[in-house]
Amino acid sequence: MKWLLSLIVISLPLYIIRFKIFSFPTTFLEILILLTFSFWIVKNFREKRDFKKIFNTGFEKPIILFLSVAVVSLLVTPDKRGGLGIFKAYFGEPILVFYMTVDTLQRTKSWRWLVWALIISGLWLSFFCFGQKITGRFTFAPWEMAQGRVSAVYNSANMVGLYLGPIIALILPLS
Repeated sequence: MKWLLSLIVISLPLYIIRFKIFSFPTTFLEILILLTFSFWIVKNFREKRDFKKIFNTGFEKPIILFLSVAVVSLLVTPDKRGGLGIFKAYFGEPILVFYMTVDTLQRTKSWRWLVWALIISGLWLSFFCFGQKITGRFTFAPWEMAQGRVSAVYNSANMVGLYLGPIIALILPLS
């Protein structure tokens, strides 16, 4: 399970890979999260685990409050399709990943694999930026490249810093 969750963390910047399945818009990251969640559910059913214990993290009240506000917002939005997309991407899937990660952290009694996944994610994104700067190719934001700024897989160079900054802040004390 920790390998699948690590793959999700390593792939976090790839939420920008969008496509449709039966005219239903989705992303590479969403498919990865849903496949991992399916595997996690089946694994826990086979092990006859108590789901009440798994979903008892102490964060249930804030999560329910957060989801309630999101559902109300979804009900009042005029763009139901867009609202559903935002709901699944910003609320539903992160909560699934939260519970899978907490469960896996409790079972493995280790968090280093998660930090390493973040480091690998930051490294591949950094190497992508380095490649963009050296070759000038594979740019998704040519206006940024024209200013001498790399953007990796994003459409803004600022997003690279917003992604890498917290990872660097997390790993500096560990070195």
